[in-house]
Amino acid sequence: MKAFKKFINKGNVIELAVGLIMATYFGAIVKSLVNDIIMPPVGKLIGGIDFASFKYVIQPAVEAEGTVEIAIRYGVFINTIITFLIVAFAIFLVVRFYNKLKDKFEAEKEVASAAPPAPSKEEVLLTEIRDLLKKSSAQLLVAWPFVKEYFWALNEVSLYSMNRIQSVLEQDHKLLSIYFTAGFPQLEDTVSILKQLEASGVDIIELGLPFSDPLADGPTIQESSTQALKNGMTTDSLFDQLKDVRAHVSVPLIVMGYFNPMMQYGVERFCQRCEEVGIDGLIVPDLPVDVYHEQYQDLFQQYGLLNMFLITPQTPDARIRFIDGVSEGFIYMVSSAATTGAQSSFGDTQAEYFKRISAMELNAKLLVGFGISNAETYQAATAHSKGAIIGSAFIKYLEANGANSVADFISQIR
Repeated sequence: MKAFKKFINKGNVIELAVGLIMATYFGAIVKSLVNDIIMPPVGKLIGGIDFASFKYVIQPAVEAEGTVEIAIRYGVFINTIITFLIVAFAIFLVVRFYNKLKDKFEAEKEVASAAPPAPSKEEVLLTEIRDLLKKSSAQLLVAWPFVKEYFWALNEVSLYSMNRIQSVLEQDHKLLSIYFTAGFPQLEDTVSILKQLEASGVDIIELGLPFSDPLADGPTIQESSTQALKNGMTTDSLFDQLKDVRAHVSVPLIVMGYFNPMMQYGVERFCQRCEEVGIDGLIVPDLPVDVYHEQYQDLFQQYGLLNMFLITPQTPDARIRFIDGVSEGFIYMVSSAATTGAQSSFGDTQAEYFKRISAMELNAKLLVGFGISNAETYQAATAHSKGAIIGSAFIKYLEANGANSVADFISQIR
């Protein structure tokens, strides 16, 4: 019986049940028809016998015992025939149901004995994997050198193109970032200075994009910007000079400039050109962090550019926290509220400012800029920060000693 259970489907059971119900229903109708419609007139003709609702009630009007006996026998005979037919039809349905199950079981049994069992899904999958490994093992051995080179190149791109700034910020030493104006002292000095800075051990290089109205810059950088513009430096010229720079320079490169030239050039076009030549980030002093966050952050991120923001001793703590939350690179900690320019030393007020910001334990690393000119100010600035940025002092040195004096200047700092 267990073997039949799996062949008992819903359709067969419903068919049997409906058949039995219909047999009972129609049998009851026929019996009711005979007892309530046919038998009463017959009973009256025979002699006043009333047949009602499957019961035979002998009316006292007929006293002839023989006549009553004949009528009762006739009614019992008719009901017996009807009951027999109902039972026979029910038996027929049950036997038919059983035979259908038996035939299906025998057919399944023949198929199972004639053909091997079908493999399971797990067995099919394992077979396919085994065949794939057999076919591809030789190809993998041949292709392995190329695969290895591909992943090495991919790793190099991720470390040095998309995340150079973050990678440097994680290094276990104090950083030195150098700023100089592109196209100064001479128009074609830019790439040469970049190569010398990397060879001298500089960690980050900031390229100044010349602008005619550099509000945050002191006299030294303003004059270098004016000279670079006179030399013919433009935004397109800078990108043209840098088109092959990544073949020679691997340190992070940041373009520092004002937002007006970028808007005139087209912000997205500017970002796209930066990505093409391998620029890692931007410093835009006159682009408020709120405006950047709402309007330009997605665009900068699209082209793999980190944007660094400036804070001063007057920046409220809440504003600093907001900048820290938006920053993906370092925070440019301006040493004073003045414009750029070299200083021989820092006072107590600046030292307290460095300590206060350091005590805030911001997520972003801090690099101090403005007023760094020698080893003493570099050491003071990095005592409470990740590193320091030197600009004006380096530009003065280039102006006095030429574009080939880079290594001498760096050796005086650290």
